[in-house]
Amino acid sequence: MPAIRQLVDLQAIDLDLDRRNARLAEIAARLGDRRALDRVTLEVTKLGEATSGAAARQREIDDAIAALTERIEQADAKLYGGTIRIPRELEDLQADIAQLNRQRDDQEMELLEAMEELEPIQARRDDIAARLAVAEKAWSADQASMKDEQSALKLEVAALSAARVAQASDVPPGEFALYEQVRARHPQGKGVAFVHNAMCASCRVGLPSGVVQSTRSAVVPIRCPSCGLILLPE
Repeated sequence: MPAIRQLVDLQAIDLDLDRRNARLAEIAARLGDRRALDRVTLEVTKLGEATSGAAARQREIDDAIAALTERIEQADAKLYGGTIRIPRELEDLQADIAQLNRQRDDQEMELLEAMEELEPIQARRDDIAARLAVAEKAWSADQASMKDEQSALKLEVAALSAARVAQASDVPPGEFALYEQVRARHPQGKGVAFVHNAMCASCRVGLPSGVVQSTRSAVVPIRCPSCGLILLPE
């Protein structure tokens, strides 16, 4: 059954083509795919916005504390400057100073809370941003590597495709059509399998003795009753 043996060589070419085309499809799907990086970038952006908001809040509190401190200093200058002598006015000024000091204390407490809020956000943003920079570099290198691999695979596919045309031309049309039909239905893209120890070498299922004998003498292709591949005797 020389034609079936020719199909074995054709199948080897086809399986090589399948592997390379599968890898090309994988590369095509991954080239330019920045979705994972974009998710991290978005997180860094959000953390940056949160950092900016917390920092702005700190500046507002700092400005408020500075304004209160200035008012306290001005009030102290009046209190101890000797320009106010009426007891009632002195008492009112002292009360104002006490209130301003309480307000400043409250603002300083808010400032401490704002600083405590900002610190972990900044730390997380800096950590993720650093890891993102490493990931960006690795992604760029991986993209370049895949492009090189893609170019090499395309050359290999072209060469294998030419070899397939030459190999297929030596197979009778009927047997080639059967091979294509079987291969299209097989999950691994196979069309033929050897008989080994009275078993199909592909599905590893035992074959009836009549089937084994037929593979040695039949003039038409014999197929595995289990997986449907065209059987080739040892």
